[in-house]
Amino acid sequence: MPRTQNISVQKNFVKGLITEATAFTFPENACTEADNCLFDPKGLVSRRLGFDFETGYNLFEKAIGGDVLVTYLWKNVSGDAGLNYVVTQVGNILHFYKVSADGSLSSGRNTDTVNLLSQTTLTDVGQEECQFSSGNGLLFVTHPHTNSFYVEYDATTDTFTSFTINIRIRDFEGDITDTIEDTRPTSTLAGLSASHRYNLLNQGWKEDRLVEWDTARTDMPSNADVMWRFKNSTNEFDVTTVDDRFDGSSEASKGHFIFNVYDIERSSKFAGATDLLIEEARVATSVFFAGRVFYAGLKYSKHGSRIYFSQIIEDKSQYGKAYQVNDPTSESLFALLPSDGGMIDLIEAGTVLKMTPFFNTLIVVATNGVWGISGSQGTGFTANDYGISKLSSITNISHTSFVDVEGVPYWWNYDGIYTVTADPQSNALRVINITDNTIKTFFDAIPVNSKMFVRGIYDPEERRIIWLYREKVINSFSDKYIYDRILSYNLLTQAFVPWSTSTAQVRLSGVVCIIGAGGTFTKFNVVHGVDQVVHSGDTVVAFIAQEGSSVSSKIKYLVSAPIVGVNNITFAETYRDSYLDWETHASLEDVDPFEYDSYFVTGYAIKGDGLRKFQYNYVNIFSQPDVDCSFKIRGQWNFATNGNSGRWSTSQVFSQPAGDFSVRTNKPKIRGSGLACQLRIENNGADPFKIIGWSVFESANRWP
Repeated sequence: MPRTQNISVQKNFVKGLITEATAFTFPENACTEADNCLFDPKGLVSRRLGFDFETGYNLFEKAIGGDVLVTYLWKNVSGDAGLNYVVTQVGNILHFYKVSADGSLSSGRNTDTVNLLSQTTLTDVGQEECQFSSGNGLLFVTHPHTNSFYVEYDATTDTFTSFTINIRIRDFEGDITDTIEDTRPTSTLAGLSASHRYNLLNQGWKEDRLVEWDTARTDMPSNADVMWRFKNSTNEFDVTTVDDRFDGSSEASKGHFIFNVYDIERSSKFAGATDLLIEEARVATSVFFAGRVFYAGLKYSKHGSRIYFSQIIEDKSQYGKAYQVNDPTSESLFALLPSDGGMIDLIEAGTVLKMTPFFNTLIVVATNGVWGISGSQGTGFTANDYGISKLSSITNISHTSFVDVEGVPYWWNYDGIYTVTADPQSNALRVINITDNTIKTFFDAIPVNSKMFVRGIYDPEERRIIWLYREKVINSFSDKYIYDRILSYNLLTQAFVPWSTSTAQVRLSGVVCIIGAGGTFTKFNVVHGVDQVVHSGDTVVAFIAQEGSSVSSKIKYLVSAPIVGVNNITFAETYRDSYLDWETHASLEDVDPFEYDSYFVTGYAIKGDGLRKFQYNYVNIFSQPDVDCSFKIRGQWNFATNGNSGRWSTSQVFSQPAGDFSVRTNKPKIRGSGLACQLRIENNGADPFKIIGWSVFESANRWP
């Protein structure tokens, strides 16, 4: 029977893994399965390099069975643009690793540490995670059960010192009372309830004025009475004017007293007033925004949805001042200033998990949705001019997966990976799911509890996000910090690519992207004319890169591994061109390194109008072998999902030596025929492969 013939070209796989398409809608330049491959934006598909301890590694002996493991890159330490530290929380202890010029970490571990127990009366807080932020050269640390604090580095002594941040607020709520706002209690001052008497004092009343009122009348001021409204023509307080004044039924301004947010000690102002003591819970997250520090995530009654923001920072004493400077009960100086601190209540938010700046808006991600806070006129945030908009009602699960991508947040939820975008026409912010139309099926297969402990970082050099997650179900506390899978997302191509590795020998427990500077950076004092510029008592300096300097990023993985029966912590990278994982650990323990597989499966080729069988006479594979390469290839016909179907062809091995050509070809014949075909290319042992595309010579029956 005569057959039709055709030649088609497959150029690249820049779209990575796609699971949300049928065989008839599957997009070009994508694959249905993949693992341990690199999908270059230019179209090259290659094997990832092997994991191993970083070059020049040092081991830190530490048992971690019941400890949390968290990493954070602290940039511009002490205001020095060339000084960065990686901070790790291992249980109760914060460790500090200096980022060296060659990018190594473990050898730069500082012997000085910070103990979280110094900020709490609890005996152990090492099973819950810190969150970190930085600004003004300082590290800010929040924890759900310790006081917030900042860490300062002293380059002269090479030490780290922590300083408690006492978050202080004005008491705008007042004590609980049964008195109606504009009702004057029929009582003497001595017989007045402690709660009402405290409220009067918190509304600006002076004790001597209350005594005058008590002497002249048979009632006492209400919560609507303002002391300085009862003045005579000589501007003196005069009880005889009370009956001539009517200020309505609105409550008088409150907030004369300032307290620690965790200890509203009203009884210190008047005995018997109701105190509010929060013994264990503390704010869990912080961020620098609009020249201030914002705090949130206090899991106590209605405080979970409350955000505290400091005054605009001019000196260190203001980090905890979440209140306005002027007394709101004052007769003259009561105005709220743009630079003041204060509180914001997101009534339906639940508990705030994370806050992150997005241009001139503060994105607030809470358990019950996502909000944006910004200036009401679309300008910068100020204490007396801001607007709140709800961006989404999605349920959010944790803070751990958040990644800041050049000012844009990305994070995981139960049902997908989310980000915030601005509408190009209206500039309105919206929250979108980036996995719904790409890898939803793949994502849904990840255990639900594993999604709560995902770790992520952004690699600015490669323009990709890397998330660590656990494919196996979490059965114990330590399982939460043992990751066996990696999912990367390329910002240039919007491609998702999964990796895997064994955790039998070495356990992945964290990830951080460090920025290494090559070349020379010179420190200069900043002057205006001939005068040295000083800010808050500190000399202002600048660091200028000299010609030939460069900046590169490195992905570092925090790992733990037993060596001779003792657990050790260090950092690892992917750099082994032997294409084996954990060779160094294998040599220390006298075991075999882990052999991992790299493969990808092409999309569905459906020829002959979906009615006629076809076959691949030849497939011409194009590779870019800068080293000797080899790979296996097989055909998978008629949508077969396993070899038992009898529709998988036998795998064939092909080699492509390096040499005088930038591109090499192989021309295998793929056995079999059918209505549809996919190709699977995988590694051949420990050899690399570097595929750039292929062409297919195919033939099909003329009739069904």
